[in-house]
Amino acid sequence: MEAPKEAHFGVFAANLTVSALGWFLLAIGVLVNSQSLGIHFYNGPAIALVHTFTLLTITPAILGVLFQLLPVVVEGRLSSRRLAWFVSILWWIGAAGFVASRWFFPEGIIGFIPVLLLSIVLLLVLVLQTVQSGHWNAQAWEVLVALGWLVMMSVSGMVMAGGVVSPLEFVTWHAWTGILGWFALMIVALTTRLLPMFLLSHGGSHRWAHFSATLLAVSPIIHLLHWFGPFATGSLYSDLPFMLCCGLAGLAFLIYLQQCVRKRMRRSLETPIILFLLAFLFPVIAWALAAAMQTLSLLDLSGFKLEGHRIASILVVLMLPGFVGTATVGMGAKIVPFMSWMAMQARLGPGNTILPRDLGHPALSRAQLFIYPAAVLLLACGCIWPILFPLAGAFFFISATLNAVQMGRGFLAIRRTR
Repeated sequence: MEAPKEAHFGVFAANLTVSALGWFLLAIGVLVNSQSLGIHFYNGPAIALVHTFTLLTITPAILGVLFQLLPVVVEGRLSSRRLAWFVSILWWIGAAGFVASRWFFPEGIIGFIPVLLLSIVLLLVLVLQTVQSGHWNAQAWEVLVALGWLVMMSVSGMVMAGGVVSPLEFVTWHAWTGILGWFALMIVALTTRLLPMFLLSHGGSHRWAHFSATLLAVSPIIHLLHWFGPFATGSLYSDLPFMLCCGLAGLAFLIYLQQCVRKRMRRSLETPIILFLLAFLFPVIAWALAAAMQTLSLLDLSGFKLEGHRIASILVVLMLPGFVGTATVGMGAKIVPFMSWMAMQARLGPGNTILPRDLGHPALSRAQLFIYPAAVLLLACGCIWPILFPLAGAFFFISATLNAVQMGRGFLAIRRTR
């Protein structure tokens, strides 16, 4: 017989702990490699930092939340806690080995990609079994499509690592498939359930969120027009469908967020929720920058041009540490106290008077509201003025420390109840 939901807190806490370690590694990587980050986005330290962020920092956080939230979304039960642990451990091993290979022995990368792929396949099995225990809905399909793009991203990484295709030609599709098809789509799918719950705004419609998710789901396919479309690669006409798709996806979800905030029952917004909502400004900035550069290129205003690799680096910074990172930090500061409180309720019973806010730390959340976005902006500006990279790394380290203390407060409270 399946264990009660509170028993899944262990795999949740373990994944969030790995994520917290990933934040520290990211900050240290920026500090140590500040001299080489501004050269070109396709260099060893830059690629290693991107994979430290995606594989060791964000994806474990998504796994931890997914194992807790998916049964709620489909109104079922997590099919196997042991499989959730096995998937997580496989991912940690594969991600740690991949990142270490990127830093120290690049020839070892190809050996860890199959471990990551096995973890993803088993995760798909776990998700399918969990959905079957409940019922299929739009959010379940969105999670599955996101996992499908995660598989494609991993396969494309293996193809590039194996030298089958030129990395410089394929890395753009690989990157944007991960950003939009995996991270952004998963954030939209999970937020559609989480945000109304935390804001007590259940009266709104989800159609705008599902429209946004649909556009994100097809965006990697549209991006293939860069290579297989009738127009020259990088031209306005090859980029326009992709930019319109991304712009409409962002606009639709902003409308959904506005509805959630407007129809909320809570009068004031908590600091973690403000930070989470702030995350959606970064895609707006990225889209506006990309549109502006396309317009300047079309008008041939060469005096306003930056090197293409710097623009590409800024866009990735705005979307990964900016959008994905800020959303993860903000929602994590809200989810960890809430999940810790649920676990305490299960152990102490209904007589427990502790509230979720008692397990949080408002002062740290308020500090994070300024420090993390500042770190992202410094990192983006560092793509133009590399002298700012060490300062960005310092801000990321402070942010990682705040994040670890916030999580530790909730996790230690659970240990005291044993």
